[in-house]
This record gives sequence, structure tokens and C-alpha cells, in this order.
Amino acid sequence: MHRLLVSIGFWALAVTALGVSRPANACPCLTFANSHADEVAQRAMLIVNSDSLDYVLQIAVQGNATELGWLIPTPAVPDVPVLVDKDLFDTLGQMTGPMLVSCQAGGACATDALQYKGEGNVTVWAEGKLDNLDYAVLSASDGSDLTAWMQSHNYPTNNAITLVVNNYIDAGWSFVAFKVGANALQGDQPVLGPVAIHIPYTGAPVFPIKLSSLSVTTSVSLVLYVAAGDLLAPSNYELVSIDKSALTEDADGNANYNDLLKQAIDAKGGGFVVEYAGNEPGMTFSAPLLQGKLTGKKLVRLHTDQAPSKFQNDVELTVRSDLVTPAYDCLPKAGETSGGCGGAPAGNALPLLALVAIVAWLPRRRPS
Repeated sequence: MHRLLVSIGFWALAVTALGVSRPANACPCLTFANSHADEVAQRAMLIVNSDSLDYVLQIAVQGNATELGWLIPTPAVPDVPVLVDKDLFDTLGQMTGPMLVSCQAGGACATDALQYKGEGNVTVWAEGKLDNLDYAVLSASDGSDLTAWMQSHNYPTNNAITLVVNNYIDAGWSFVAFKVGANALQGDQPVLGPVAIHIPYTGAPVFPIKLSSLSVTTSVSLVLYVAAGDLLAPSNYELVSIDKSALTEDADGNANYNDLLKQAIDAKGGGFVVEYAGNEPGMTFSAPLLQGKLTGKKLVRLHTDQAPSKFQNDVELTVRSDLVTPAYDCLPKAGETSGGCGGAPAGNALPLLALVAIVAWLPRRRPS
């Protein structure tokens, strides 16, 4: 049995970071075979260079499927994919995730040349293996030819993707297909990647998410990092703000941030929340492909959690110099008021410098 599950293209990992409970973050197309599995979420990074794009992708799944296929559209024929630092997204999350300050008493390398090999109406640019992932870099003249090739080479797929795949083919896109064996799908939430794909390309920056519209899940969670010379944000998806006044945390220190994020996005009919906008935070990478790629760039962290039907278009990015990192200065306990956060209680006025000193001591939590 084949089951189609679509993710934006890459990533995901279920994380509880510094006391803030959150679902894993997740894009292209995931296809499962032999029993049931669900995409948990995805995380991705788009690096915009002067003559190329880099996609970095990671995804986590849950369930008991014995095979998994992963199809990633690319706007041009890419170089062969490579594995990169396993902790990349965890580290980025700690550096750029929304900072939630509790309210407490007393204070407010891909250089291998591609070798063309034609197989009918499908061009196989490269094939290889990355750890437990087999991959193929492909171009095709028709979506049905692509899915037929994948099926004949034991890449789990589904004919349901043909229409969307044809949209990419008509625009001149290529694909990277992955397949994973049973040994890579052990545990409740196996994590695949991160993998990086270097794409020689000089067009407008774009990130592929249309295949996510085919997901069988009720909601798709994606955290997308965009690194470029300027601050970039989607031009074809709305930017949404969270109701800061509704932020609370329970007795265990778990914030309701992700619930509010989803509510805000649903209320707008879809979109992304900006969680970080500024200079890149000094990330270093061991993977040769990524070394120095962020130096001097601006970084924007975008987060969405919405119904698959909302992903009808790829994310097209444009310069937005007005973006700022939102501040969440106070999280009262659920059922309580702000408790004086944001200012000293009446009769206990404190000088500004004293307030700054107190804020510096407040415990801070970042979801990754």
C-alpha cells in the first residue's frame, strides 16, 4: 500500500526547548509505503547567493511505515545533495526562536560533476547514497513519466502528485528524489537529514511548498529560515502577528505560544509569523557546502502551522526592510493578569536602570 504524505520539502523534529513545549517543525512530497506513517513537521533554510540557492531540509515522521520516499522540487538542475550538521536546526532554533520572558515576582560541499543518463523521458543527472538515504537527481518531460521512473526504481510515490509535479515541470524545474529503507525508520519519530541541495540559479528566490497541499495531515508545521543580503519575507503569503496579551505559561513553564500562533494564522486564512529578523547570529558549519554561506547575511525566521490546502503557491520572497524581531516581555501564569510586568506595581516605582537590571535576571525560554 502506498500512502502520500506531503511536506514542504524538508525537515522536522519534535522539540521541547527550555520549558516551552512545541511540536516539531517541518515540505516537498513524502510518500509512505507499507502501513501508516505521518509527517510530524518540517524545518528548512533557504540561502540566497548571487548565483545560486541552497536548500537545507530536515523532516521528522512518526508511525510504522517500512519505506519512505521524499521528492524535492528545485528551480534548476541541482548539484548532488550532501548531508550537513545534524544539530544545525537545533542550534539555529536556540539562537533565533521567539524569546519568552516569564513574569516573576520582583520584575516586569557538492562539487561532484553531474553525469547525464537518459532513461526514456526522464533524465537522471546523478544517483547516490547519503547515509541511509538513496537519492536521484531527476528531470522529466511529464509527471507521469517521473512517477513511473520512481516506481520502477523502488522510490515510493503516488500518482496523486502528478498534477502538481507537472506544474513544476512546465516551469522548467527539476527534482531530487530520496528513498529510505526500514532501518532508517526506527523509533517513534525518526528524523531524516538535514540534507543540503545547491542549485545554480539566478532568478527570484523561491521555496517550494505546493506539494504540501497534498498532505493527508490536518495541519502542516514549517519553520523556514531565509538567509540573504537583505531581510526577505513572502510576497504571496500574509505576515501574521500573535496576540501578545494572550501569552501565558502553565505551572510547568509550558507556554501557549504555538497554540496562539496557529489561531492567529487560521484567523487570517493562512500566512507566516516572523519570529526573528536581523543579522545572522554567528552560525558556523562543519559541512564544506555551508561554510561561510551565512557570513554578512541577514536572517529571517518564518513559522507557520496551517491546513495543507493553504499551500497552493510556492513561497516567493521579496525585500522587507521593515521586519523586526517581536518581543514577548512577559508571560503571566494561566488565569493570572500580567502581575505588573511591563512596569512596576503602583507604590513600588523603580528607576529605569533598576528595571533594566531586573529584566536581565528574568528566566528566558526559547522554543527551538
